[in-house]
Amino acid sequence: MENKDMNVIRRFNRIEDKINSLYHKACRIMGFADSEMMILYLLCDYGTIAQKDVIAFAGMSKQTVSSAVSRMEQAGWLKRGSEAGHKRDIVPTEKGRAIIEEVIRPFMAEEEMIVESWPKEEQQEFLRLHQKYCDGLQAAVSKMESRGKAE
Repeated sequence: MENKDMNVIRRFNRIEDKINSLYHKACRIMGFADSEMMILYLLCDYGTIAQKDVIAFAGMSKQTVSSAVSRMEQAGWLKRGSEAGHKRDIVPTEKGRAIIEEVIRPFMAEEEMIVESWPKEEQQEFLRLHQKYCDGLQAAVSKMESRGKAE
């Protein structure tokens, strides 16, 4: 589907679309909703995380996170901790930790192997360019925020 006449951002968006589609497919194969997979990834990285932080880090709506957390709690994968201030922690249960170790970590290891197969210079360039794009996008969004919402 690559078209050399497409501008860079459109080509980038097509690649991102494909990556998102592959993650969605991986979620289905592993038996997770996309939102559940994201929460499990964050629990894998942080151990315990506040629902509010899941919303901020993953860019999911409050309702999506709340629904996913409720489903995961009912399945016995996690429990909600006590609410401190405006933050309510979610913590993996023993069953949740087993899922993280048996399913999530191996998939993350596959991701790691992909990047580790590249020369170190390419790994660093990949990270540098992603950070540069993220910083530029943050600036663009901040500019939008300062102008206010479109009516």
